[in-house]
Amino acid sequence: MQALPQRARVDFARLVDLTEFVTAATIPSGNYVSATLNLDYTNADIQVDDGNGVPVPVAPANIHDSQGVQVTTLSMSVKLDPARPLVIAPLVSSLLDLDFNLAASNLVDMSTPASRS
Repeated sequence: MQALPQRARVDFARLVDLTEFVTAATIPSGNYVSATLNLDYTNADIQVDDGNGVPVPVAPANIHDSQGVQVTTLSMSVKLDPARPLVIAPLVSSLLDLDFNLAASNLVDMSTPASRS
């Protein structure tokens, strides 16, 4: 079952302080034990810290997986304990925190940064 819209643009830099990314109204009722997120870098606006706090634009073509292969899409799976599923029910709040460590799954080739527009 697909719980979210086919596509949603997410600004991971802003999610650091965002308390609510998805509201329960957007997820169908049910017991959830897993999720898959597909990240599409094709038209991504990627900026990395140059080490001095200055954002540097990086072309999506410069994003690589841990094997050094260029990443255009990345599938991330989350598995919950089946004995303690995420329960979504009408008029009942549910909380699920996910921490994304993109540095653990992506490498950025800074040898050819994107041009600034």
